Amino acid sequence: MRRSIRAKLGITGDDMARIEASKRVKSGKSIKVEIEMENERIKDFIISGDFFAYPLEQFEELQREVLENGTAENITSIINEYKKKIEFTGINIQDIEDLILECLTKHHSI
Repeated sequence: MRRSIRAKLGITGDDMARIEASKRVKSGKSIKVEIEMENERIKDFIISGDFFAYPLEQFEELQREVLENGTAENITSIINEYKKKIEFTGINIQDIEDLILECLTKHHSI
């Protein structure tokens, strides 16, 4: 299985950071997570890539939940809540969790 994770960190202000992480999974599909942090809170959060998620409403709810309540400590529990609610084609929900945690780890290492 070919897995590579690339993370990029950009400082955009005194208390703001933009972190990106991406990877290509075994199927050849790609996924990217972008997080903008401000004062240790997730201010913006985007998941993009070459995949499908069904039902779309649940995927959007997952994104909202991470945006509103996501921290390094509770990302796994948020993701676990949606494991049976969302079906992915091209990736799996673990790929999303890995990239979110990679971004948050990069942010805390500054």
